Amino acid sequence: MEFQTIDLVHWDYLIVDCGYVDRLIKRKDDIISKTTIDADDNNDEEHALMFFIDYDYNSDTKKSSYKRIPIQPDDYDVWGALMGLIKQKKLSSVQAVCFKQGDWDVNLVEMLQKYRHCACFGGSPYIIASFKTKNGKIVLYKKFDTESG
Repeated sequence: MEFQTIDLVHWDYLIVDCGYVDRLIKRKDDIISKTTIDADDNNDEEHALMFFIDYDYNSDTKKSSYKRIPIQPDDYDVWGALMGLIKQKKLSSVQAVCFKQGDWDVNLVEMLQKYRHCACFGGSPYIIASFKTKNGKIVLYKKFDTESG
């Protein structure tokens, strides 16, 4: 078995697989407001939220279905890498939120936990994976046991 060191500090994107993403989608505007910073001197704002995903694989029918809710247009590189991870790890359910790295004054996982969208979302992730996109961006994936699939 080959072990790989995962850098939990230096990443470009964070995917938090925390269940019941449909409940978080309803809080989209609030999530954006909590992760918004001034991006430059032109008073442009930037926020961390990239996309939501609700992916399920049915082992009986051998078919998968997913709903992707894009928030920012430049997420396709990360999206493709996530779909590769889903296939490689044979994940049957991914209900996640994707954030990009920035100078956000908030712990993104703790922020999501405060929404109380899932009674079982807490503690430590049981899967932590790190992978690179085609463009060389580092993605940190954290899957939490939420008993939601």
